[in-house]
This record gives sequence, C-alpha cells and structure tokens, in this order.
Amino acid sequence: MEAMDETPPKKKESKISLPTALLMVGLAALYELINFGLTFIPVVGDPIGTFLVGAMIDLNFWMWFTWLGVSYTKNPSRAIVFFVSMFGNLLPVIQEFATIGVLYTILSVWTEEKLEQHPIVAAVGKKALSSKRFVDKIGGPISKP
Repeated sequence: MEAMDETPPKKKESKISLPTALLMVGLAALYELINFGLTFIPVVGDPIGTFLVGAMIDLNFWMWFTWLGVSYTKNPSRAIVFFVSMFGNLLPVIQEFATIGVLYTILSVWTEEKLEQHPIVAAVGKKALSSKRFVDKIGGPISKP
C-alpha cells in the first residue's frame, strides 16, 4: 500500500503578527513621546506637535493597516475609532491617545480572525448574512470577492 501523503490543514496566519503589533504600539508610543516633548517648546511646539506629528501618526497607521489588509469598511467600529483618534490628534488635550486607537484596531482584527475560525460562529454569521430579512435591509446580497 502506498503511504497517504496527508498534510494537516494549515492554520490561517493573522493579518497582524505579534511582532508587527508590538512594533506598531511602540511606534505609536514614540510618536506620543515626541508630541509630548514638543509641547514644552514655547509658541511653536504645540502647533507643530498637533498638526505635523498628528498628521504623521494618522497617515502612518492608516497606510500600515491598509497595507496589512485591514479593512475599515468591513468593521465600522474600526473606522469610528480611527476618525475619533484622527480628530483627537488635533486637540491639544487629548492628542496623546493615538496608542489607544492602534491597540483597538489590532485587538479588533485579532478578535475578528478568531471568530472567523470558529466553525459555529462562521456558520451562524454566514446564515445571518444570507437571511432574507438582512438582505432586504441592506438592499441586496453580499458577495465575497
């Protein structure tokens, strides 16, 4: 008899690995430290920190998450947190909270991926997305690319 060449199914890799997540959180903390340090420069420090560093934070993480395949339209709470964080960077009092938005996005991606791997949750989600009431509510069926 021939030996059967069965390979176990490969576990789906996460969009955001642990080293990448740690690097992202570390970079967000570094941006916050730079931003905090700029506030001590009289007259020009706060505007530079607010607008230049704040814009760099938002652009950097938006591009990084998009490059990793994280969708802001698939999970509306991610988009809300991103926009709140983006506008929060423009306010001098709460501009140092960019790390919270990055952490939330990473944790929501990991949670979503874990739920997609669970067979019961995946089956219930598939059934819910194809239900007539849901399809009528959104105006048509959802097709995955």
